[in-house]
Amino acid sequence: TDAAVRPAPTNQPVSPTKQLAISDISSPLKDVTVAELPSILSNPFVRPLPGRDDGHHGADFSFYRWKDRIGMTGLPVTSVFDGVVSSVITGSLPYGNFIIIETKLELVPVLLNNQSVMPAALPTILPDARLTCPQETLERDFDFSMKSLYLLYAHLDSIESLEIGDSIGSGEEIGTVGNTGLSSNPHLHLEARIGPSGAAFDKMSHYRADATNEEMANYCLWRATNTFQLIDPMVLFLN
Repeated sequence: TDAAVRPAPTNQPVSPTKQLAISDISSPLKDVTVAELPSILSNPFVRPLPGRDDGHHGADFSFYRWKDRIGMTGLPVTSVFDGVVSSVITGSLPYGNFIIIETKLELVPVLLNNQSVMPAALPTILPDARLTCPQETLERDFDFSMKSLYLLYAHLDSIESLEIGDSIGSGEEIGTVGNTGLSSNPHLHLEARIGPSGAAFDKMSHYRADATNEEMANYCLWRATNTFQLIDPMVLFLN
């Protein structure tokens, strides 16, 4: 198979079993309910072109005044679903300080009950040449027999003492809102992707002169190959 385009995996996630408990859903921001999230959506999801790093890959939540609060910096960020930590990275570009949490698809009720929001199966692709991506980008081997939802929480001010592999409960605090990375004002950038289960990234960065090949390869794999397929995070809060 050509290295630039590989066939889409045909394995589907296994069906839920009695041993798996559906995860509760929580707002990603303390004291902001799920129903209130649309009112502080300051920058909505815009799907990028295939292989490109354009568009807006997530949903941004921000405010200057909210109820009796002035300013957003330091507002606790909480995990939307039960899950496992896949990344804890600080000082990155463009994400700044960020966390990725994995939740098995069969634990996510809104995706189980509404298959129309699931992305269509696509082959992995070679990222656009304008995005500097080392060859290692397409040399990762993943097990597609199970799929997971990955939520990335970016631009955090502080991060709880977490490590890859730690279990997280829905509603558990994982950090606080900040203005780190390529961010012009304090906000939470929430990004949602569906990809192979068990993936983890201990390094990820781009758009900086000292970024290593491994950091850039992980960034390109995450952002531009369709291995981790984007969905609009707001669909998770529809119900």
